[in-house]
Amino acid sequence: MKIGILGCGQAGSRIALALSSITSEATLIVGEPVQVSCVFDPASRFFVEFGARHDDDPAPDLSRGGRGPLLDMPKLNNISSEMFACINNVKLDNMVRGWALYYDRVFFTALAEQLDYNPKVFGIERLCFDNYTKLDVRPNKIRKDIVKLSDIKQQYYYFWDDLYQEEKSNRQLDNNYPFSSSISIELKEKITNLYVSGTIVSMDIWLAQMKEFSTYFGYDKFANFMHDLRLAITLEEKTPNLYDVMAVMGVERVVSRL
Repeated sequence: MKIGILGCGQAGSRIALALSSITSEATLIVGEPVQVSCVFDPASRFFVEFGARHDDDPAPDLSRGGRGPLLDMPKLNNISSEMFACINNVKLDNMVRGWALYYDRVFFTALAEQLDYNPKVFGIERLCFDNYTKLDVRPNKIRKDIVKLSDIKQQYYYFWDDLYQEEKSNRQLDNNYPFSSSISIELKEKITNLYVSGTIVSMDIWLAQMKEFSTYFGYDKFANFMHDLRLAITLEEKTPNLYDVMAVMGVERVVSRL
């Protein structure tokens, strides 16, 4: 089996295992010796260091002499998720659309209709690089939930209205899920006024307003209100920071789901 190596050709350079970022699934036979060839895949930024070597050094034997594979699928998934977290949001948008064009035309259509919106979605809790300089303003909030490009629709579908409505219909959820009709109507008004007034200038202010809403609507625990708000907006119990999600979605999209 041949594996392409990214970055070989320089004495003492790192050997990097290029993992495909285009195919929806990556299959690697582990525990067997491999023949390493020098190629450069510009679509791939996924690599694992094997250490420095010279061009004349023999290719590494990944079987580790019966001690178990140096790489197995859980390890590769972890490496892939780490490297996806470091891809610039604009570059990730291009990669996703390139993948969806061939593998998921419904998703591609949703992406193609909102070209300015997509990079904002993919920029949430992401460690971005610009000429290999870290730019993230909250480096402790880095999402590592993407292992391969086919994961992105599953993780982020709710940002696009058609995909959100399709999933909601598939789950047979009512229009006011999970709020009652009376709460839904009043909550829409409060959130609309909150965003239109320009009051939300930081996450701390947003959080304080959400706590006020929780008390106003009679929730015993703030966490329960946030749970229901997250479900209504995204249909999911676990998402990126809801403050960021709502900011990217915009007030019209948010209130339409309450």
